[in-house]
Amino acid sequence: MAAVLKSLNQPFNKKYLIDPDITLNYDLNTKKAFALGILSADLGYLNVYEKTNLIVEYLSAIKKLSDELRVSQFFDFQTLKRLATSNENIDSLQFLSVQSFRDMDEYLRSSGKSNLSLLAVTGVYIESLYLLSQVAESTPTEDLKQRIGEQKFLLDLLYPVIKIYSLDDKYFSQLYNQLTEIYSIYQKIEIKYEQGENKTEIIDGRVVVTQNERSIVIITDEQFKQIIYSTKKIRNNLINL
Repeated sequence: MAAVLKSLNQPFNKKYLIDPDITLNYDLNTKKAFALGILSADLGYLNVYEKTNLIVEYLSAIKKLSDELRVSQFFDFQTLKRLATSNENIDSLQFLSVQSFRDMDEYLRSSGKSNLSLLAVTGVYIESLYLLSQVAESTPTEDLKQRIGEQKFLLDLLYPVIKIYSLDDKYFSQLYNQLTEIYSIYQKIEIKYEQGENKTEIIDGRVVVTQNERSIVIITDEQFKQIIYSTKKIRNNLINL
């Protein structure tokens, strides 16, 4: 999402990001996992815009949360901070940041802590949608409108699973109730698929046929505005739960 924003020549705006100090007072592991997802999304935004001075600050907050969740072994913070102080290594920083989060996510899911994995992924999703929405609110474009509409795919996957966890967990119940509003909006959005020409090529001596298909989001201006408004409200409510 951060790369999409930069490709649209959107300027960096620190006001979009969460204040990392807010997360220092989170007490429950569920809240910490959700915050870890939000901070990771913001880190991606900072990486793309090469804001090395702020990257270190966000890495420090991520380290604290990961220590408390006992997943810090997946983050090489010394290397991450070293890369963050050198713009020449920004590509390596982006790769290592994403890979660290993926390794942590896989560990949580395989060690019976899928609830924390789900919260971290949901945090990334909400914050990414929030970043897109904030830019779209000030500079609406058809591309951003389509991108925001496409987020229906992921929400359709996350929402039912969050509902299951909400039956036995208070934090998940609050999260589920917050997401219900934006989920209802997305259910009115239609996504169609358009089949393009298949691409045939030879790879390693084998014929490989790739199907070209693109999605077309049918979203009205009113739905677009509703998502922007709802995302901002939900995101700010969740970080203050």
